[in-house]
Amino acid sequence: MLSCEEKGFEFKGQVFIVTQGGQNIPLGLISIGLMDYDLMNQEIQGSLSSFETDISNFENSIEDLKSKIESEYILKNSLWDDVLLEAKNISVSSFARKGSDYALIDAKPRYNQFQYFVKLDEESRDQLLEVNGVENLKNRYKLNSLVDYDLQRKNIIDLHSVYNQLNKELDDFKEGYSVLPPLEPKYLKTKTNSQGDFQLKLTKGKYFIFASGSRLVGSEKEKYMWAQTIEIDNDINDFFFSNDNLVSIANIRSLK
Repeated sequence: MLSCEEKGFEFKGQVFIVTQGGQNIPLGLISIGLMDYDLMNQEIQGSLSSFETDISNFENSIEDLKSKIESEYILKNSLWDDVLLEAKNISVSSFARKGSDYALIDAKPRYNQFQYFVKLDEESRDQLLEVNGVENLKNRYKLNSLVDYDLQRKNIIDLHSVYNQLNKELDDFKEGYSVLPPLEPKYLKTKTNSQGDFQLKLTKGKYFIFASGSRLVGSEKEKYMWAQTIEIDNDINDFFFSNDNLVSIANIRSLK
């Protein structure tokens, strides 16, 4: 376990970057974290396991919702087929109007009744469905199904968002891009001063050290992250975080 009060070796370093123009820029207020190497490995494995479990759970939830939506969709289509089948079997004479066109409907074969129903104008079709109670059937099942469908679709969108974020965090963590939250008292932390300097006092041992910060370049924010292991068995006065040991240089355009 680490302690700022323990007597040990001086560990001093600096965080700076070198731009494409060759300018050295010290970075102030960069977060520096340091942890016992073995404890860090335990934390990493625990965090990875937790991330993977969360992702697996969300994957299962998403698959369950997908299956439910597919079932709802099948049910929705099936119920609508029932509505049309009901309409097809309706005695068309029940809504016959005055005039020769409607008077001849009863003479049509049953399969032509459905074709005629499809060709009816919207008002006549609605009257047919309403008279025979099919509209009530449609409202009772279809509208409820549609409401459930929209709600589930929103749930899937929300779950996908969380799922994608968890996947990103897991990928970042595996590649060393993430910085763990404070884990006091196992974890020492400090920040660089205006000159990019930092200082800690450590006992002999192997440690994992990481740093993170950002800088505004024009209208874009560049994020910098560092992580590596060190062994302390004497004073160290010249440890540097800079361009050559960045964890990632993706989307960082200003550096040399």
